[in-house]
Amino acid sequence: MYSDSSCVAACGHEFRQKMKCLTWNLEWKTPASLAGRLIQEQVATLDPDVRCYTEVVRTLIPEGYCLDADPDYGYPNKGGRRNA
Repeated sequence: MYSDSSCVAACGHEFRQKMKCLTWNLEWKTPASLAGRLIQEQVATLDPDVRCYTEVVRTLIPEGYCLDADPDYGYPNKGGRRNA
């Protein structure tokens, strides 16, 4: 385990990098809701490198690389919702 986000590569050089990670349960908020707009604003302000959302209405989150669940995850889907 490396401390303070540092590691020593095989060549002996030390690299220090920090990565901002965000995890957030969006509780099915939509982009049209006040809460949804505030979430979008806060995420833009934080500007994380990695985002992990749960209980997501897909249109709320920014475009980009996305890994999400299949709509059929064992119980009825309410259009556009994803659990992972």
